[in-house]
Amino acid sequence: MDSPWVTTIELLKYLRCSRTVLEKNKDQFSYGVHWRRVNPKMPQSKILYHLPKVEKIMCRPVLPK
Repeated sequence: MDSPWVTTIELLKYLRCSRTVLEKNKDQFSYGVHWRRVNPKMPQSKILYHLPKVEKIMCRPVLPK
């Protein structure tokens, strides 16, 4: 992989999660750090995610209660 930035579909396949799970956790991501738009001047532009940084957040262990 040349770039750490991946599309939404590539991210979902890698993490093996649904778009719903990604959307529920999106408030933990920061623009420019974890995700960015392909064309920042277009609000409807596709989103790219920084795979290693998103993986750190999404793959944190959950402590049992």
